[in-house]
Amino acid sequence: MLKLILVLLVTVTAAAAYAQPEPTPSKPPAQREILTVLAYGDPYFESDLWRAAAEEQATYTSATWRYQPDPNFLFFFLYLHFDSGATPEAVANYFSEENFRNLLANYEPWRQTAVCTEGDVTLYEFISKTGAEARLLRYWVRVVSPTRVLGVNAAALETQRQMLDDYSLLLFPDAPWCEDAP
Repeated sequence: MLKLILVLLVTVTAAAAYAQPEPTPSKPPAQREILTVLAYGDPYFESDLWRAAAEEQATYTSATWRYQPDPNFLFFFLYLHFDSGATPEAVANYFSEENFRNLLANYEPWRQTAVCTEGDVTLYEFISKTGAEARLLRYWVRVVSPTRVLGVNAAALETQRQMLDDYSLLLFPDAPWCEDAP
């Protein structure tokens, strides 16, 4: 009788284990993408020096890290949703000269100084000068999945070039800057 109860108990336990429903995600997809885009910068931007903000839209998820001693020094991560596919043509169309005018509208006037590709990263470099202040702008582009593209825009005063270079090297060790850039 004890053997029968033991067999019955094992059978019920096994049946219960197989009958468990699939676990549901604890966070909706938008929050997961926000966490994904924040994870690109979290290891590098010290919390006592940098503040992050993130948002989710239908066509992108973004995160901005601002340097607290100078909030104009920033890294803006744009996690683009190419739900129809991040084909080379679609990515090139998005990062066209016309779209760069929109992406860099806050830095008018600007001019492109270099573009280079290293491995799976394309880097566009610009300079913007308003009054006496020259600002360095870098924009990295990497296809990270068949439907997602990461664009990272960095903006820093020319006097902050070394700090910009240091963070660029952390984020994109194979393509921190274009070799021919001024």
